[in-house]
Parts: sequence; C-alpha cells; structure tokens
Amino acid sequence: MSLSLYLRTDSPYYWVKLARLDRTGKIIGYKRVSTKRTKKSEARRVATELEKQLADLGQLARASATILDAGQMYLDELLAQGKPSAKNYHVFLSRIDTISHRFTGSSDISLLDRQFLLDLRRKRLSEGYSPGTINGEVGFWKQVYNKAQTDYALAVTQGVDFQKLKLATVQKTRYLLDGEENQLLSELSIDRPHLKQCTSRQHQDQYDLVVLLLDTGARVSEISKMSWASVDKVNWQWISLYRSKVNNESKLLLTERAQEVLKRRWQANGNYGYIFNSYKDCGGPRGSSTKGIRRAIERAGLNTDSLVSRYGHFTVHSLRHSFASKLVQGKMSIYGVSKLLGHSDVKTTQRYAHLSVEDVSAEALSILKKLT
Repeated sequence: MSLSLYLRTDSPYYWVKLARLDRTGKIIGYKRVSTKRTKKSEARRVATELEKQLADLGQLARASATILDAGQMYLDELLAQGKPSAKNYHVFLSRIDTISHRFTGSSDISLLDRQFLLDLRRKRLSEGYSPGTINGEVGFWKQVYNKAQTDYALAVTQGVDFQKLKLATVQKTRYLLDGEENQLLSELSIDRPHLKQCTSRQHQDQYDLVVLLLDTGARVSEISKMSWASVDKVNWQWISLYRSKVNNESKLLLTERAQEVLKRRWQANGNYGYIFNSYKDCGGPRGSSTKGIRRAIERAGLNTDSLVSRYGHFTVHSLRHSFASKLVQGKMSIYGVSKLLGHSDVKTTQRYAHLSVEDVSAEALSILKKLT
C-alpha cells in the first residue's frame, strides 16, 4: 500500500495516514501520525519506518510456525475436503529440504516469500522437471502463504509479491520417437556396465516402473502406489487401476512384457503389500521420486538441444504421452484413448489428434484421386 502523506493547516509538518490491520491482515481502521518533518523526502522516510512498526505490532497477534507446519495444515484441509489432487501434494512437503541451503521445512513461515519460490523454481528446472509440474508446486506454496495469512493467522511476511513466477508451458506433446524406447530401456537395464551391485534393486525398480508406465499409460503415482490386491495374480491378464486425480477406476489388460514384470516382482516381493515397496519401510509403497529415471532419460540422449527445440522436453510424464501416441497412430479413436488414459473429458485427449493426420491425409488423397 502506498503511503498517504499530507499537510494540515494547523501544522508545519507532514502527516501520514497508516492502515491498521487485524490478525488476518484485513484493514480495520486508520491511524494519523505526524512525521515531525517539514521536508517531504524526510517525511517519507519517517513514514516508512512508522508503517513498519505498526505492521510489526500487528504481527505480534499472529502465531509463529514453520513452513512445513503451514504446508501440512493446508494439505490436511484439502484431504478433509476429499480433494483427489491432495493425495499427491505430500510430495511437495517431502522434498522441501531439497530447494536450497537457505530454506528447510523447519524454516520460519516468514521465509515463505518470493525468494523461496524463486529458489524452488530454479532447483526444479535444474532437476529436469517440466514447467507445468513446477508451476503446480509453486502454486501449492502460494496457496499455503495465502491460507497462512488469511485463515491460519500465522506470522507470514506481509505484502509479498508473487507476480510473474509462473513458467511458460510449451504445448508440444513429447513422446518416444523411433529407437528411443530401446535407448531408454538400455540405460535402465541392470545389466549395463559399471552398475554398482548395491543399487541393483533401485535400478530394477526403475526399469520395471518404466515398462509398466509405457504399457499402461498410467501416471507414476498410480503405479508406484499400486497394491498386489489390484493385480490379477491368477492369469496375470489385467490390473485394476485407481486414478486419484480424476477419482475413477479402470481395468486394464496387460501386454506380455508387463505380465512378465509383474510375475517376476510377485515372486520376489509377493510377501509385501505393494508392487513397489518402500526402501525404508517395506510395508509401505514406494515414493514418487523419479530422479533415477530422469537421469536415464538424459543418458539416453532424449533431451538434446535439437530434440527439445523440435519436439519439446522429454519428462517421465512423456511415457504416458508415448502410450497414447502408439494407440492413436495404430488407428484407435480419440474417444477410446481417452477411456484408457482415464480422462474425465475427451477434450483433454485432443492433444494427440495430430498424430492421426497422416492417416486422414492418405484417405483424402485416395478420395481426390477418384474424383480426378
């Protein structure tokens, strides 16, 4: 808010009109104070200090908390409301300590400011996350700030500017090109040279996860948290996939290689509840980290400058795009693909429509030949 300086007829000094805020940041009145200065430049400096002092007094009525505390409060609120997307938001809380050395989950809520989100954005870009994914995480923390200020009465820094933090999203839909699937699986293979034996389990998990993502079109969170109860363990023909993002469930038939992956994992891990169990807690599901897969994507050369410029950045979510692209190019209808992907609106699936242009073009050429 800009300072309101003015002169009074009964005083030689500049006066300032300061807003008084309640504990939620709402203006509840104004306070008029003399700056004891006759020069406007000096009066403005005094007024700025007075405004800060008044804001500090308002903060005394607000509770202190850590950034992680505030994030958990917001997440709990979303879960209580039954918001499907909230089930994946715990990931944002779990990786808060990876943003930078300046911020951790135990940092005071007053440090949830523009610099916090700039550091977050920079870190996630360096880790290879897509702009859309990064925007989602930034948006989550902006909401945490707003809730902490308006609903939770926490001592956030007032007046933080969060404008122009959103990254531009490229509309290109990147999918695997000829030969790239083999390149990626080769980089994920546990038989590749120089692989440390102690990490072979993690690499096997990464390989198996990618195969299942390629052959089901599922999201990472959907497969990584799938229990054995959702798998046909008699004939290995299908899985029952729950999609938390859109709150629906689908029964998907399995390819032969997906069946082999599940059979092998059942023999090795069938005594655990999940197909991919946690490294720290064998009774729980695997986390949603995809760092190893993203590293394999880079080693496979799927994000060279020329490829990114032409087709867009390849991310783990591009495996889902690859599943859809195969089906569309194999002449499956957009409606059919939308059902397999679990899209609640077929409009979302229209992004793959361009892949069937070649078939439509061939049909048009045949018609034109007949007419001429």
